[in-house]
Amino acid sequence: MLLVMVGTVLVSLLLVLDIILITNPIQAKPVEDQRISTDASTIITPNVQTLPRTFILDSSLLANANHEVRNNNNNTVLQASLKQLIIQADLFLTKKATSVVEKTLMPASGNKHDYLSLSPYYWPDPTKPNGLPYIIHDGIVNPQVYSVPDKQNLEDMIHRVRILSLAYYFTDNRQYASIC
Repeated sequence: MLLVMVGTVLVSLLLVLDIILITNPIQAKPVEDQRISTDASTIITPNVQTLPRTFILDSSLLANANHEVRNNNNNTVLQASLKQLIIQADLFLTKKATSVVEKTLMPASGNKHDYLSLSPYYWPDPTKPNGLPYIIHDGIVNPQVYSVPDKQNLEDMIHRVRILSLAYYFTDNRQYASIC
């Protein structure tokens, strides 16, 4: 439920940002001479706004949104979305992070530090004493899949990093960056 709510808030924030950028775009100059700074966190472009280095979200969209957040307090929808983002980020500051070693089933490697996932439609073979090899039951999910938390922990970590990163970017609050 919480993940759905946060996802909805994030989507609404990005939709609002799209609307703002369509109606009030910040003009960017063509980029001829880009180079990466020595700390590899920003792209330096002479006479052009410094853009964040990103690989999931569009850096110019983020820069425009950040400009709009900082310079347009009248936009109640944008400010409400930012407030929801900060609420979620604050929640993650107090929530314990999960680990790949928090599982009871051991991976085939024998190392609890390895990621483990089970194919959802494969079941132990009831005709074999050890159940191996697994057999497919198309469309029927093996409930054992849910006993391995690695997939959910990975998805939670990705979501947590995204929310905390955006909160840091929009607020410059170092607490959000230190927890990631």
